Amino acid sequence: MVTTAWKDWSVHSVDGTFGILFGHRPYWWVQETMIYPNQSTPCLEQFPITCETGPGSPSGHAMGSSCVWYVMVTAALSYTVGQTNKSAVTLYRVTWSFLWSVFWIIQISVCISRVFIATHFPHQVILGVIAGMLVAEAFEHTPAIQTASLRTQRNGAPIRTG
Repeated sequence: MVTTAWKDWSVHSVDGTFGILFGHRPYWWVQETMIYPNQSTPCLEQFPITCETGPGSPSGHAMGSSCVWYVMVTAALSYTVGQTNKSAVTLYRVTWSFLWSVFWIIQISVCISRVFIATHFPHQVILGVIAGMLVAEAFEHTPAIQTASLRTQRNGAPIRTG
């Protein structure tokens, strides 16, 4: 739980950092393009509550989704490792194939939805998925995150376990 919270926080930090550096959104581009020389540009009604107003690269939705699902898939697979008999190896392979298939179906669905509603270009959602997986993998190898706890004593000091 704490690991996922740290990863989620870092995903938003990475998204904020890279979002400042680059990334227009498709609906911003519609007003600037010269693709409509003999026609009027499409009228886009945007409202702060209903549209993305920040830079779009990398996609925060794709990054958050890939980070959280990567953690869940790798955690689930870590429970099936360690058995050496033939049936356990077969079970691991089936589980591995199933979980990673679900992971990629979800990521592709998130990416297609973000591109379909014109909030991101394809390269932005691809960067989001890659960045989310990198953040998850980086935090997987950070010992301080693995041992963090949300439990505290009554005076607010953390409880030391182990």
